[in-house]
Amino acid sequence: MGRFNLLKVFKIGKNAEFEDNLSQNARSTENALNQLDIEIKEHKASDKAHEAASIIHRGKSVAHWLNSYWSRLVNLIVNHDGNDIKEVVDGRVSLDATIHPTLNDRLEYDFDQVYKRFDFLPDINVILLGADPTGKKDSAPSIQAALDRAKGGKSVRVYIPPGTYKLGAPLINWGNTLVSARGATLLNYYGRYMMTNGDGSTEYYAYNGNGNIVIEGGLWDCRGTKISMRSNCFSFGHASNILIKEATFKDVQSYHAVEFNACRHFKIVDSKFIGFVDPDGTRYFSEAVQIDLAQRKEVFGAFGAYDFTVCKDGLIDNCYFGASGTAGTQAWTRGVGSHSSTIDYWHENITVRNCTFDDIDGWAVRGYNWLNTTITENTLRNCRFGITVSAIDPTNPAHTKNDKFEQLSKSQKFYHVVISNNTILKTRANEGIYVRGIGEDGFVRNVNIVGNIIDGVDGPNQAAIRLDSVRNGVVVANQLSNTSGDGVRMNDCVGVNVGDNQISFIGRDGIAAFGESTLLVINGNNIRRPGRYGIEQSGVLIASITGNLVTGAGYNKHGEYEAIRIANGARDILLAGNTCRSLSSLTNLARAGIYITNSVKRVVRYGNVCRGDWTIGGIVDNAPDTITDAKDVA
Repeated sequence: MGRFNLLKVFKIGKNAEFEDNLSQNARSTENALNQLDIEIKEHKASDKAHEAASIIHRGKSVAHWLNSYWSRLVNLIVNHDGNDIKEVVDGRVSLDATIHPTLNDRLEYDFDQVYKRFDFLPDINVILLGADPTGKKDSAPSIQAALDRAKGGKSVRVYIPPGTYKLGAPLINWGNTLVSARGATLLNYYGRYMMTNGDGSTEYYAYNGNGNIVIEGGLWDCRGTKISMRSNCFSFGHASNILIKEATFKDVQSYHAVEFNACRHFKIVDSKFIGFVDPDGTRYFSEAVQIDLAQRKEVFGAFGAYDFTVCKDGLIDNCYFGASGTAGTQAWTRGVGSHSSTIDYWHENITVRNCTFDDIDGWAVRGYNWLNTTITENTLRNCRFGITVSAIDPTNPAHTKNDKFEQLSKSQKFYHVVISNNTILKTRANEGIYVRGIGEDGFVRNVNIVGNIIDGVDGPNQAAIRLDSVRNGVVVANQLSNTSGDGVRMNDCVGVNVGDNQISFIGRDGIAAFGESTLLVINGNNIRRPGRYGIEQSGVLIASITGNLVTGAGYNKHGEYEAIRIANGARDILLAGNTCRSLSSLTNLARAGIYITNSVKRVVRYGNVCRGDWTIGGIVDNAPDTITDAKDVA
């Protein structure tokens, strides 16, 4: 609405002039009010005006904050607020010592500070320095000239306009640099790297290398079918504060699209990783995004020092991983992960969320020797394997040395894993979710697997969810179906609650526990048509199995399996309030609703309902000392 002026001093000499003054004021007021009414109605009728994306708060849209808060809400660890976990508390402290409520708040804050360093700097247009946007001549020297202006600690904004740029040499990013390459295609004609943050002439320690780097946009084409050298697209080491956003990485040969080695406070958002080339079939373990430590030159060849600095406080958010469609390429063999380790060192505070993985030829996410891990809200479609978080493999001699390179031949413990609200649609050869602790040396403490959907797990006898050597775990509110193996499988687990899951059309057992598993709570699960047992407890010591519904068990083979089976020397088992039903529509019937072998002792069993047709009977209890009333037992 435009400004309008009312008359404040009236001519009173003649009534006609005074009336004319009043009329002018009335017309001005009326016109202004009418215009205001029009603008208010237009605002009310506008969908865009009321979208969260159109409202700015603290420099970002309200939509950004709503999405951020929602993602963090669904990631909450039950019964933990962070105050009792030292690593998590440390991760919430920003570079200027401000303490934030969560790690995500801290990363948002730190990257806002990085952006402010660039706000008032002029752009350096690489074309003005001689870069060729037609791709006919080498533009690496011109782009490097722009990057070199950051030497000596200066800050620089490098603008690469839309076009195609040939890179005949790696770009060295000296830090304190924002590179804007939206709409630009950069072609790898060199080989080993497209960009790194050191030239090898200087060694950096801890996180004191060239940091404060922002990369915006760009199609970074490694041309993996055209070059003869194994390559990384980006290799960053010994740095803090690296943000990559809205970039595409294409057709990398053998190594990685982005490697973070000895980095902290790093983030990749809204980016794509498409196309991988494995010329000799030996790089089945290559990740699109690798998280690694400064162990030795063979692990990170760009530069040292090799001081065993790990990665901390990383976020991969809203990214896509899949195939490029280029002839001679495939989808990535892994999406995000690690594949090296050193005893007594861990990567910490790594989050992978809101990402999509299509046709990955290995694990979509492999957290290897990670502390404080969150993998949430991701979608996996037709990947060979699903999501895993694993302890160090003690059978791999390259992974079990200390920082003196002495061979210890053992694993090590790790803690705090959240895998939540992921949708996993068909894994071709392995588990949907696998949390892999390894014995007493490498057990996993505090595991939360909550709200995941897993539909379709192929391969021989593969589980939807598998836990090995977990200490304190929650497997709750998952929907699991169409697996070749078990719904939930536990090996050597202690203190795990499995509850309120919907498990259907499972190739083997709905819920199974083996080995030295103890202190289990299995409650409120709805298990439909498991191929073998609905619930199997083999050798378990102390378990409460209550309130579960099992229907149509044992359909793989007539008269061979039971809805609930307790066997192999299990001890101190409570069975109460379970409902087991056969289905008359199935040709193959289970032997019994509940079957307890004679090697089992100290069973308390009451209030179970096992109606229907069974080949032996509803309840078959061979234990010598079962108590079958609801009285207290001491």
